[in-house]
Amino acid sequence: MDQPVKSSTSHPSGDNRFKLLDRAITRHQSRGDALIEVLHATQEIFGFLENDLLIYIARALKRPLSRIYGLAVFSHLFHLTQKGNHTLLLCTGTACYG
Repeated sequence: MDQPVKSSTSHPSGDNRFKLLDRAITRHQSRGDALIEVLHATQEIFGFLENDLLIYIARALKRPLSRIYGLAVFSHLFHLTQKGNHTLLLCTGTACYG
């Protein structure tokens, strides 16, 4: 059986979303000060920021992983876990009792 040949520019995982991420990093010229924009692009592409993606970004931007992780954890705009299909909002304020 012949195995599919991967191009030399593809990510080892075969996930084409990494091409989109690489474009976003290149668009910001791999500048470390473009970290927020790169994290936003990553979350838009993948849905959330898992640890492997944070490591990938840290290497691409040549920044310490602690800085990447620190910003991802600090900002409420970023999600480190995949969101579920449903969102539950629970009101515990006095206005909700009745």
